[in-house]
Order: sequence, then structure tokens, then C-alpha cells
Amino acid sequence: MSRPWQRWSAVRKRDVVLRVLRGEPVEGVAREVKVPVLQLERWRRQFLDAGRAGLRVRPDSSDARASREAQAKILELTNKIELLERALEEALVRGGSDPSSSGVRGEPSRESSERAATVQAARERHAAGVAEWSVPEESLHQEGGPNPRWAR
Repeated sequence: MSRPWQRWSAVRKRDVVLRVLRGEPVEGVAREVKVPVLQLERWRRQFLDAGRAGLRVRPDSSDARASREAQAKILELTNKIELLERALEEALVRGGSDPSSSGVRGEPSRESSERAATVQAARERHAAGVAEWSVPEESLHQEGGPNPRWAR
């Protein structure tokens, strides 16, 4: 009998099971490889069940189709996000002063221009290696600042 702590690789199990399936007596194979007959029968049953399951799956099953559709949707959304990020970056770099080229209608508000300038300055500080992210003191006290719960 095999030791209880001995582990068998899938390849070794497969080879032993194939010997049984080819017609060698189960008891003889079990004795030779030092595995209980019940364990060898369990491996044989698992091997056959897995084989049947593999034959049941069609190449274009509903799971495979759903997976392909999900992957296509993920790709589509990823592309949209990248396009929107580029458009936002261009709008922030321009400061929103040329609405016709960015696709934004109307003039930007003073508030949005100030926020765009703040974001751009923060990005420049980050690119320069400045680790601190500061928020202007006045924005802490205005309505709808960084966190309305912090407003005085």
C-alpha cells in the first residue's frame, strides 16, 4: 500500500489508469504500484467522468459564446475609456479655451477653468517628482470643497 502522505502527479495517475483501461487486472496494477484497489477505481472513475465531460462540451457552447461577448464588450469599453481620457487630457491642457476643437459646447465656466488649472498644476508637480498634493486653503472652506463634511 502507498503511504498516506505520498502524492501522485496527474501524469502518473493517468498512466496507471490507462493500464487498467487497456485490460490489465486492477488488483495486479494496484499491488504493483502500491495503491489500494478502491483508490485506483476512484482514479479510473474520475478519469472517465472527465473524459465524458470533455466530449460533451461543444466548441460553440453558450458559455464560450458568452465569454467571447464579454471579452468584446470589455475591449469596447476599454477603448472608449482611453478615448475619453485622451479627450479629457486635451481639454485640460487647452484649459477649455477652444470649445470647438474639444467638442465641448459653450464657454467654460470660471470655476471649471480654475479646477482644470489646479489639476494641470498638480499633474506637473507629480511629473516633476513632487510627492505632496496640496489643496488651496480657500477651497477647503468653500461650499462643495474637497469634502463637504470638512467645510466650516
